[in-house]
Amino acid sequence: MKPRPSTPHSANAHPGDTKISIHQLVSRLIASLQPSAVKRNNTLLNDIPRELSVIADENTLAYVLSNLVNSAVSTTENSSIHIEAVLTDDHTMIRVKDQDTYIYHTMEVSGHQA
Repeated sequence: MKPRPSTPHSANAHPGDTKISIHQLVSRLIASLQPSAVKRNNTLLNDIPRELSVIADENTLAYVLSNLVNSAVSTTENSSIHIEAVLTDDHTMIRVKDQDTYIYHTMEVSGHQA
């Protein structure tokens, strides 16, 4: 399930799409997954810039991102898991990276705002 593509000034916006702070969303996600991470001796790190936001459906974005982070937590032990963003001209790639194996779990969201 991929978040609906939209850009901040686009007529492609869908009902339910709002401006979402990715950093805040990831912080809430880390708080909810922290107990699982601690059991596996992992550290979750939010490397998303505080000012980064996207236009998307927050529930869909949270669901997909939660699955990516949960997958990284459940397949990793004794490591740091970084959640980061890579920006291009027209989209944002959110990567969940295991520091020891450098396995990336990624998702793309069209459009971003700094």
